[in-house]
Amino acid sequence: MVDLIVAEGHVFMLAATGNLLESDSLDPGLAFQDVSAPTTTQGGPRHLAAVGRPYGLASMAGSIFQGEYTNAPNEIYPDAPRVLRYDIAAQEWHVSFSVPHARHIHSLVADDQGGTLFVSVGDAGFGDGIGVWRLDANQIGQGDGENEDQAVKWSDQQAGQEYRENYPVDMIVGGPQSGFPGDLFAASDRPGIHVMHLSTEQTDGEVPIEPLLVLPAEAPRETVRDVTEDRSTGILYFWTAESPAPGLYASVAPYSTEQKVWSYAANITLTRAAVSAGFLMLGNERFKISGTNP
Repeated sequence: MVDLIVAEGHVFMLAATGNLLESDSLDPGLAFQDVSAPTTTQGGPRHLAAVGRPYGLASMAGSIFQGEYTNAPNEIYPDAPRVLRYDIAAQEWHVSFSVPHARHIHSLVADDQGGTLFVSVGDAGFGDGIGVWRLDANQIGQGDGENEDQAVKWSDQQAGQEYRENYPVDMIVGGPQSGFPGDLFAASDRPGIHVMHLSTEQTDGEVPIEPLLVLPAEAPRETVRDVTEDRSTGILYFWTAESPAPGLYASVAPYSTEQKVWSYAANITLTRAAVSAGFLMLGNERFKISGTNP
């Protein structure tokens, strides 16, 4: 399994194949059933080339949202990758929205308080659909197609503008102790930048993806796969990939500097990071964190 979330009293697990499992409860001894979206060859919404990915699930307004991710050479492009929506109560799948001029969906994050879903899309060279999209809960079912949702392009990527070709992998909503409560922190998929910031209060299509932690020119040309926050302190933790010397980093608000706190092998498989009960969980590793210092 590559991702797991809890919603509406159920556990949902996403497999690398793109299949989705749903538990019958949260009780000990729970059982799972396969509730995967039917593929297009079965008359369903899920593209045959789409696979599962960490950060590939989110929940909002009684639904599970799943992004379509692809690995070369099995690309959906030039067909538009989709975000799929599973109505938990009705047990029905729909296309939430499609993203033309993009390669695949990177991640999904829901702001439960605001009733908003943010979706990051890549990759560079595949068109102006890359960046961050937004779906508000009151726009579910308001799209042009049958049962589709009305999402909008949130970020402002325009070819040739400085930093506008940045786009995230994973994203989180900043906590009350961060420098940007309620805004988005984003793990960068572009070498030279580790963490980025997006406002959640501006006008759709006009929100810049602003670099926070920019690397010096001599630093390894690496990308970031995940970012999380200790919401009691506002400290950000993130881990890197596509690097000869990947590692786990920490950064304290206002996020102008960073510290490498753990190095690991370049071929290690890591997944979504999480902070809970004074520990940072990352893959099969667990780190004790405390106080205001990383």
